[in-house]
Amino acid sequence: MATQEETWLAEYQTFRGGEHVIHTEHANWHGTNNPSQPGYGEEFLRFHRFFVGEYDAWRLANGHPVIPLWDPSTPIPTEIPHAGRSTNNPSAVNPACKRPTWATVAGGTSSPPGLPSIHKLSDFTDRNQVGLAIENSGWHGTVHVTIGGDMGQVHNAPNDPVFWRWHKYIDSVWKDWAATKPEDKIPFNPDNVKAELAGGRWKVTDGPMWMLDFGASKARAQKAAKVIKHYKVNEQCFVGRPSAPGKSVVQYFLKSGASPVGAFPGEIAARFTLPTLTILQFSGNWQIMDMDPSTPITTVLNFGAQKVDAWRSFELIHKYGFTRRCRVGTLQQMMYYRK
Repeated sequence: MATQEETWLAEYQTFRGGEHVIHTEHANWHGTNNPSQPGYGEEFLRFHRFFVGEYDAWRLANGHPVIPLWDPSTPIPTEIPHAGRSTNNPSAVNPACKRPTWATVAGGTSSPPGLPSIHKLSDFTDRNQVGLAIENSGWHGTVHVTIGGDMGQVHNAPNDPVFWRWHKYIDSVWKDWAATKPEDKIPFNPDNVKAELAGGRWKVTDGPMWMLDFGASKARAQKAAKVIKHYKVNEQCFVGRPSAPGKSVVQYFLKSGASPVGAFPGEIAARFTLPTLTILQFSGNWQIMDMDPSTPITTVLNFGAQKVDAWRSFELIHKYGFTRRCRVGTLQQMMYYRK
C-alpha cells in the first residue's frame, strides 16, 4: 500500500505530465551545468529552491503541508520508505553525510575545499561560494550516493520522497547564510508617525525625521501614515540604497523584525506565490518572477543590471515569508510587503 507521501508525489507527477517530465528537468539541469561555470553555486541553489518550490506550491494548493526538512545526520523518517535504498541511515554508513561545521552558523575548525579561511557560514562572501562549497565538498552528492537506489541516480532521484526533504534541507543552509548578512534598517516609533506639510511637500514623519515623500498628495501621505499605524511597524528597511540613475531601491517595513500580516482596507496589492518565486536574468535585466503554473508568469520586481540587489531582495522576501507587494502612491513613494 502506498504511503501518504508516495500518493502525493504520484499525484504531483501526474499534474506535471508524468514522472519523466520532473526527472528530465532535474537531469537536464545537472547535465548542462557544472561547477566550472561562472555563477554555478548560486544557480545550483536557485534551481533547487524553485524545483522543490513547484512541488510545495502544488501541495499547498491541494491542502497538503509543505515538504518537511530532513537532516542527513538523522535516519530517514519511517513514514517515507522507498524500495531500492542501500540504507535508511546514511550518516551511520558514511559520517561525511553529516552537515559540515563550516556550513553552520556556529562554525568549527573544518573548511570547504579551496577556502581555508572559511569556518562558518558568515565567512562566505556570497551565495555563489555557499553553493559551490556544498557541491565541491561532495556533501550534496555523498548523501545521494550513500542512500543509493533512485537517490543514487540523477535522473531517478526525484522519485524518492527523501529527495525533496534533502533539498529542502540544503535550501535551509542558504537561508541560514542569508540571515547572517546585516539589513539596512531604520527604527522609528509608529505612535509618533504623522502626515504633515514640510518644505511645501507632503511627507510622513517621525518627529524631526521624514520617512516618506508624497509631493503634492496629502491623501497619499495620510494613507501611508494610516498603513504604518495599522500594522504597528517600527522598522523601515531598504535594499539598494543610495538611489542612483538606473538603480532600483526596494523598501519594506517590519514589526520588531517580523512581517506585517493581513490586508489593509483599500490597499493596492500584488499577490505572488512564494514557493514558485524565482530570480532570472533576461536581456541583462535581473528579475524576481512568479512562475506559479496556475497563474500567468509575472515579474514582481525588475532590477535591471543590479544583480546584487536582486539576489538580496529575493532572499529577504523568503526570509520574512512575504506574499504581497503593496504600495501607496508609486512604488518609489511607498512600497511595503506583507503576508
